Amino acid sequence: MDWVRLSHNCPELFEEETIYSWLSRWIFDSPYPSIGAMLSHLLGTRNKQLDSTFPSYAKALSDASGIDAKILINQHTIVPYFKHFCDPKLFEEVLNDIYNGNTQTTHSKMSITAGRINESKWLNYCPQCVDEDVKEYGIAYWHVNHQLPGVSACVKHNLKLNGVIKCRRATIKPPQKLTKDEYTSANKESLELANISLVLLNDEAPKLDGEVLSGLYRHKLLSMGSVSYTHLRAHETSLH
Repeated sequence: MDWVRLSHNCPELFEEETIYSWLSRWIFDSPYPSIGAMLSHLLGTRNKQLDSTFPSYAKALSDASGIDAKILINQHTIVPYFKHFCDPKLFEEVLNDIYNGNTQTTHSKMSITAGRINESKWLNYCPQCVDEDVKEYGIAYWHVNHQLPGVSACVKHNLKLNGVIKCRRATIKPPQKLTKDEYTSANKESLELANISLVLLNDEAPKLDGEVLSGLYRHKLLSMGSVSYTHLRAHETSLH
């Protein structure tokens, strides 16, 4: 599905666009005087965390747009990525919770600490994707695969992702015009991790060498400052 043209004055839903991005554009183009007023009309409440990893408003957007909630979740959020990290029955339960808007306990059910997955300060974008989106659609938007946990590279263009600080009480779009000096080549490790994450997002079972995968995640932990080299070496030694 490249994109879907919608009725009811909704914007088009683009290929690989996050539902947060879609909702943000919907709000920007609405005739309502405030974000809160539009959210109350569209979602029935203004008290939703719009940039949540596990969005509780997919069903409301489905009702308003006519697009199946399962399509919104499976193709326009990073939720499918987590299927590979929990029991299948638990994942089905989590999906049902999301469809029904009951996501208050999702993180605890999946034993996920919110601050250690995608609840970062940033929304990520690839500068070349921005340029291509504007040329094709007239607007740049947030891509699902750029928001995956730990991912810092665009596998399509081999570029380092840039970030915009999230604003919890507002909706934001990526920059719409960039210069070539914002293009930075991604390193090998970040591209490999981004490729693995994309495989997981697309609901495929990765056939990966354990040592290679372990090395990628060690490199990422170090680059993120989540561990020190000394602590990492101590942990590796304790395993032998």
